[in-house]
Amino acid sequence: MAYPPGMELHGSKWRIKKRVPQDLRRKHPDLYPSQFITLKTDESDRRTAASKAWVWLGTLEEEFQRVRETGSKYKRVLPKEAAEEIIHAAIRSSLTADDELRHAGLDDLSYGQWVEGTVMERQAREKQVIARGLIDAEAEDMAYEWLLSFGYELDRSSPEFRQFAVDFFRRTQQATKAMQARSDGEWVETPPPLQLATPAPGVPKLSRVIEYFISKQDPKIPMFKKYRPALDLFLEVMGDRPVNQIRQMDIEDYFDLLCKLPPRWFDEKRTRKLGAKALAAMTWPKCISYKTFKDGYLAAFRPFLSASIRTFRDQGFPGALTVDGIKYTGDRK
Repeated sequence: MAYPPGMELHGSKWRIKKRVPQDLRRKHPDLYPSQFITLKTDESDRRTAASKAWVWLGTLEEEFQRVRETGSKYKRVLPKEAAEEIIHAAIRSSLTADDELRHAGLDDLSYGQWVEGTVMERQAREKQVIARGLIDAEAEDMAYEWLLSFGYELDRSSPEFRQFAVDFFRRTQQATKAMQARSDGEWVETPPPLQLATPAPGVPKLSRVIEYFISKQDPKIPMFKKYRPALDLFLEVMGDRPVNQIRQMDIEDYFDLLCKLPPRWFDEKRTRKLGAKALAAMTWPKCISYKTFKDGYLAAFRPFLSASIRTFRDQGFPGALTVDGIKYTGDRK
């Protein structure tokens, strides 16, 4: 195995340092006040530490590029697989802490405080979300902090954030039930870490390719305002996957879904608090017109696809993808 530069022993554990690029230090001193960023791998084995370090370095390079293009460390679109990873981590974190506390031993007072405080408080919050769909300020902060910890920042007023928050408390109820079962003397195992597929080294995510393309466009031209809605919708439908996983059928499905959306679909998303796929599954009096399809979305997608093939083909972007032959499948002329 090749070992990444900057790895060093710190005591008995390996760590790695990465120098922040000078252009980012100069332009974003608030984001990068220090010259180096350090990862403590908590691993004594060099090969295991190197595996963690390579993944971290890839993630950090994506962050650097995102800051150059958007001015923010955080990603704005939350793919389904990322939401799954965050929620699983929250469940595991709660049960790990609960396990450690019980393993250390609880006297009568501590036991009562833990069950009546933490467990009952969680149950009340989850009941409010699940039964009534109410997310109070504390619950909202909790969901938001978990998103930030994984590098995502969603507008708290957006339907995407609300959907994540509701799913978060529906799913973390699993941890609360396990904690209650443990309190009743029934052991429940803490779930293992979620096994995620690791993208090939050097293959960028779709979000990075989109932001790079938009950063290179002239904001003064009329077409500029059409790029963001077309490409953000594509990212929502596709998920933030490595670009080498994009297939021609994904593009066909994207335009088919587009033709099933109402004319002001983004407003409907916000009002109904639903995603684009859920809106496309509904019946609408009228859907996006042929002119909007052709002069808006197709016209915005074509240069993105062409530029991305040219710029990112040697990093895995499929060179055979095309919008030639894409047809309008709606019923408005």
